[in-house]
Amino acid sequence: MTDSVVDSILAARYLRKGEKTFEDICRRVASALARDEAEREEFFEAMRSLSFLPNSPTLMNAGTEIGQLSACFTLPVGDSIPEIFHALEWGALIHKSGGGTGYNFSRLRPEGAPVQSTDGVASGPISFMKVFNAATDVIKQGGRRRGANMGILNVWHPDIMRFIHAKNVEGELSNFNISVMVNDRFMEFVESEQFKKVWITHPYSGEEITVGEIWNGIVDGIWKNGEPGVLFYDEINRTNPAPHLGTIETTNPCVTADTWIMTTEGPRQVADLIGRRFDAVVCGTPASSGPEGFFQTGAKAVLRLCTGEGYQLALTADHPVCRVESMTRSRMETEWVRAGDLCAGDRVLLHDHRACAAWDGALTEEQGYLLGMLVGDGTLKKDAAVLSVWSAAGAPTPVMAHAETCARTLDHRADFSGWFPVEGRDEFRLKLSAVRDLATAMGMAPGAKGITPAIEQASSAGYRGFLAGLFDADGSVQGTPAKGVTVRLSQSSRPLLLAAQRMLLRMGIRSTIYRRRAAGHRPLPDGRGGLKSYAVRSQYDLVVSGENLLTFRERVGFRDETKAARLNELLAKYARNLKRERYVATVASVAAAGTEAVYDVQVPGVNAFDANGFVAHNCGEQPLLPFESCVLGSINLAKYVKDGAIDEAGLKTVTKMAVRFLDAVIDENVFPIPQIGEATRKTRKIGLGLMGVHDALLMLGMPYDSDEGRAVCEQVMALVTETAIEESHVLAGEKGTFPAFEGSVWGDSEMRNAALTTIAPTGTISLLAGCSSGIEPVFSYAYTRKNTVGKTFMILHPIFEAELRRVVGGMGFSAEEEEARVKEVIEHVHETGTVRDVAWLPASFRHLFRTALDIDWRDHVRMQAVFQKHVHASISKTINMPNAATREEIAEAVLMAWKSGLKGMTIYRTGSREDVVLALKEKKPAPAVEVEVKVAAPRPKELAGKTYLCQSGCCRLYITVNLLDGKPWEVFIRTVGSGGCEANSNALGRSISTGLQNGVPYQKFVKQFAKVNCIAALKNPEAEGLSCADVVGKCIDLAASKQTIATLDNWTVTEISGPGKTKNLCPECGAELDFGEGCNQGICKSCGWSGCN
Repeated sequence: MTDSVVDSILAARYLRKGEKTFEDICRRVASALARDEAEREEFFEAMRSLSFLPNSPTLMNAGTEIGQLSACFTLPVGDSIPEIFHALEWGALIHKSGGGTGYNFSRLRPEGAPVQSTDGVASGPISFMKVFNAATDVIKQGGRRRGANMGILNVWHPDIMRFIHAKNVEGELSNFNISVMVNDRFMEFVESEQFKKVWITHPYSGEEITVGEIWNGIVDGIWKNGEPGVLFYDEINRTNPAPHLGTIETTNPCVTADTWIMTTEGPRQVADLIGRRFDAVVCGTPASSGPEGFFQTGAKAVLRLCTGEGYQLALTADHPVCRVESMTRSRMETEWVRAGDLCAGDRVLLHDHRACAAWDGALTEEQGYLLGMLVGDGTLKKDAAVLSVWSAAGAPTPVMAHAETCARTLDHRADFSGWFPVEGRDEFRLKLSAVRDLATAMGMAPGAKGITPAIEQASSAGYRGFLAGLFDADGSVQGTPAKGVTVRLSQSSRPLLLAAQRMLLRMGIRSTIYRRRAAGHRPLPDGRGGLKSYAVRSQYDLVVSGENLLTFRERVGFRDETKAARLNELLAKYARNLKRERYVATVASVAAAGTEAVYDVQVPGVNAFDANGFVAHNCGEQPLLPFESCVLGSINLAKYVKDGAIDEAGLKTVTKMAVRFLDAVIDENVFPIPQIGEATRKTRKIGLGLMGVHDALLMLGMPYDSDEGRAVCEQVMALVTETAIEESHVLAGEKGTFPAFEGSVWGDSEMRNAALTTIAPTGTISLLAGCSSGIEPVFSYAYTRKNTVGKTFMILHPIFEAELRRVVGGMGFSAEEEEARVKEVIEHVHETGTVRDVAWLPASFRHLFRTALDIDWRDHVRMQAVFQKHVHASISKTINMPNAATREEIAEAVLMAWKSGLKGMTIYRTGSREDVVLALKEKKPAPAVEVEVKVAAPRPKELAGKTYLCQSGCCRLYITVNLLDGKPWEVFIRTVGSGGCEANSNALGRSISTGLQNGVPYQKFVKQFAKVNCIAALKNPEAEGLSCADVVGKCIDLAASKQTIATLDNWTVTEISGPGKTKNLCPECGAELDFGEGCNQGICKSCGWSGCN
C-alpha cells in the first residue's frame, strides 16, 4: 500500500491531537498498556515494524479519554419492553465508543403471540430489529467508525422465515449482518434430504414450516445477496471453554408439547402455555415464568425417562433432571444431571405438592365423583351414562346414596328415581343423560372412557371427587400394620393408571404402579358349568403406601363406608409413625423415543418446574455469553517468512508478546457499561489471530489452494495456539487465573485466559500493515485509487508485480517488449481481476497468483477448516463464489462447512451485491420517462457478419454475430467437439437475438454477460472469458466495433479484450471494493471504509 493511502487512513481514523505519524500512535498505545519500560519498547517495536497490530479501537483509543479498546460486544435481548430497550441503550453507548454489537433476538416472542399487559399481540423480532437498525443509523461510532450489528435468530424460532427474508429488499436492515443459528439436528435432516419434515409449527398462526422451506430460504438468500450467514450451534458449544457459565447460544434442554406442567391455574400441558406468562407450582410454591412462557426450540431427538414406580417423561438428552445423590431420614443431597447421563438405578426427585393451594377449573366435587364412578364401573352410551354398584346384601349402600346426591345436582327429569336394581343380579344401576353430557364435555365418548386431558385440567375439587369415585369403584384397602397397609386401585388400562398417578401426585400423594398379571389366556367359566380358555388383558395395581395413606385419607378418601372404616382401623393399629415420604423415584430406563417438536421455558429464581411430576430444570441460559467483548489483535505472518521458510522462533516470540499485550488491554479497557467489564474480566478471553497469510504463501511459492499451502497454514496456526496457551499458563502463575477458571475445560492447567485465538477481520489494520487480509486470498492484485482531487490511479500488489517482472524478464523478450508485456498483464488484471486467461504466462505463475474468485469454493472451505482445527473461537472469512454459482453449489458449500467442523460461514457470490453499497447513498426519485415500444423488423434475406472461434471453459464455440445497419441483429452459437451444451447454446443465441431485434441495446448484453463467472472457465487457463456468456458478449462487442486481428485455419479470429467486470465502488472514495473476512457489505482497500466494522 502506498504511503499516501496509509497517511490518509491514519489522518481519517487514527491520529489524535498532536500526533503526526504512525510511530506516534504506536508510542501512545504502548505507553498505555505496558507495565515497564522494557515491555513498552517491546510493544512499540512490534507495532512499528508491523509485525503485530491490535484492532482499530485499541489503536484509536488507548491512552485517550475514550479508553474503549474492544471491537465487538454481545448483548442479551430479553422479551419485555424494558429489556429490549436496555439492550438498545447499551448498543448506542457501545457504538458511540467505537464498538460493534452482536444480538440474538431468539428470546423475543413470535409475531402474533399474546401480550397480556396490553391485551394485544407481539410484533415479533424483525420489527424490533428495525428499531435497532434505525438507532444505529444516527450514531457514529466514536466519531470515527460506522455502527455495525450482527443479528442472530435460532433456526427453531417460529419467525425464522421472516428473519431469513428480512434483507431480501436492498436497504432493509442496512446496519445488520444477519445469521441463522442452526443445530446438528437440523443439518442432519438436510443431509438426509428430509425436506418435507415439519420442523416448526407456528404456535399462533398454525403454519407448518418444513426443513426444506427453511433450508431453501437460507440458500436462496445467500445466492441473492450473501445473507443470511450460517452459524453452527453445536460446534460452537463443543469448544466453549467455560460451559459452566452457560451455552454460547440459546438452549438445548427441552420437553414435548404433551408434558404436564403444574401451575396455579391447575395442571396444563406445554401446548397450552406457549407464548404466555404463567405461574408454575414448584413443590407446592408458586413461581412466575418468563414473559414468553414456553417457546419452541425445534424438532429434536427425545428420550423417554421411565421410573420403576411408573412416572414417565419425554425430554431431550440435554435436559437437566434433579438426581438424588444421597439420602438419609433427615437429609437429602441432590444435583442437576443431564437426562442422557442418567442410568438405571439412579434416584430422581419428584414434586411434593402437599403445600399446594386449591386451584380453580372445570368440575365440581360432585361432578368429579360421578365421572370417577363412570370410568371405574360404568358404561357410556349414546343416550345416557350408566353407573353400576354391586351390593351382596341386595340393599342400597352409602356409595349409592352419595352418588344419587351428586346426580341430583345435575339437570334431570322430574321423574328421575335414582338407582334401580338389575333383576337376577346383586347390581344396582343409575342412568342419567346429564352424566353422559358431562362426560362428553370432558372429552369421553362411547367406547372411549378414561382420564382425558380435560379431566387432568379439572379443578382441585373436581380432582377430589373424581379420584374418590374411581377408588370407590375399583379401589381396595389391603395388608396389615406388620406387613404394610396399602390402598390399591386395580385396572387393566395402564395409561389410565399413569394419568391417575399424575393426578394423585398433584394432590401430594406419591404412588407406585405394579403389573399384577400379564396378558394371555386363562381358563374361565363358560356359562354352561365348564371352563374355556379366554384371552385376558394385563392387570395393574396402583399402590399408595406409607405416609401417603394419611394424605390420601385427608385429600381423597372413600365414600364407601366399609373401605373408609377399614383404612381408619388399620392406620389406628400402627404402633409408630408411617414411613416418611421423600418423593423420590428410581430410574428404570432412559431410551430413545424418536423425534418431536420440543419446548423450553424460563422460571427465574427457582429455575425449575414440574414436568409430569419430575423436578426438571428450566433453560436458564441467555443467548450468547451476555456482555462479553472481543479483545483482538493480529500477527502479520508475512513478516515471518525468511529464507523460503516460516521463522518459527520469531513467530513464537511475537505470539508470547501478543498474549501479554492483549491481556493488558483487558485491564486498561474502559468499558461502555459495567456489565461488559464484569463479563470480560470473568473469562479474560482474547482473540489473537493472523493476517498476511496469503502474502506469506506467495513468498513461499505455494498456491493458496494447494495441499502444501494448507499444510503450512495448519502448522502455523497450531504453533501460534500452542504458544499462546503456554504463555497464558505462565501469566496465570504471575497474575492469577481468570475468575471463572473453576469448572472450565482447562482442568488443572491454570490459565490466565479462557480462550486465546481467533481469526478476526483485519480490513483496516491489514491496510496499515501492507499485507493481505486475515486468512483471505488476495481479492485483486490491482486496485483503483482516487485521491483527494479526484484523480484515479492504480495500486499494484508488490509481490505480484515483482514476480511478474521476474518471470517476464526471464522469457527472452527485448526490454521494450518486456515492458509492453508487463503493462499488458497489469492492465488485464486491472480490467478482469485475473491472470488465469493470460495463456502466454507460465501455468505455475497463473496458479500461484490465483485470486479469491479464481480459487474453487471448496478450497476456500478447506482452508477455513484447516485453521478452525486450531482456533478457539470463530473465523472471519468469506467463501467467494463466481457469479455463475448455482443454489445447489451454495447448499453443498454450507453442508461441507458443517461437516468440516466450522463454527460458521459467510458466502459471497460475485456481483450479487452490486447495488448494496450504492444503496447506502441518498436515493433520489427517478424522473418520469416515456417508454417507446419497439416492434421487431422483418429479417432481410441476407445479412453480413462475423464468425469467431473461441475457447470457453468446457468447449470450443463458433459464434456468429450478424449485423443490420452496422449493429448486432442476431447471434448463432454452436459448440465444437465434446463438452458444452448444444441446446443451451442454441437457447442463448435465440434469446440474445430476440432481445436485439426488439430494441435491447447490444451493450446491455455485453455488460451483463461480463458479470457471469463459471467454475469450468475459472479452472481452464485456456478459456477466453469468464464463462460461455462472457465469451459471447465479447464477440458481440467486437463485431459491433469491427475489429479483426488475425486468421486461423481460414476462420476469422478476433483477439478478445472484454469490457471488464462491473465494479462495486466505495461510497467514500469511489475505489473498487473487496469482499472477504465474512463481510458481504464490502471492504475498501483504498480508504479503509468497511460495511461491516
